[in-house]
Amino acid sequence: SFQGERREQRAATQDFVWLVWFVSTMGKQQVGMRLKEVVYTLSPFEQNVMQGLFKDIPHKVMHHLKQNVLFDALPFCILPIAGIGWFCADYNEREKQHHRY
Repeated sequence: SFQGERREQRAATQDFVWLVWFVSTMGKQQVGMRLKEVVYTLSPFEQNVMQGLFKDIPHKVMHHLKQNVLFDALPFCILPIAGIGWFCADYNEREKQHHRY
């Protein structure tokens, strides 16, 4: 049918346009990240690339602990105490019953 042929031609044209665009952009990468009309890039001559990561670590740790008190307290405080209590109760029970086995 005529419409089927037009649809196939349109699909082939769209594929060709996409291929031309794809080939024309190969090897060209946008450098930096665009935010509010300012492009931030890192100089290839920069020597202290990771400097900001380790700056003011005590402040960052305290900020994290204040923000996530519940999520930090559960695995590092509450669960170990509960585990020690469970171990002690189980140990005492085994000592009581040890003469039976």
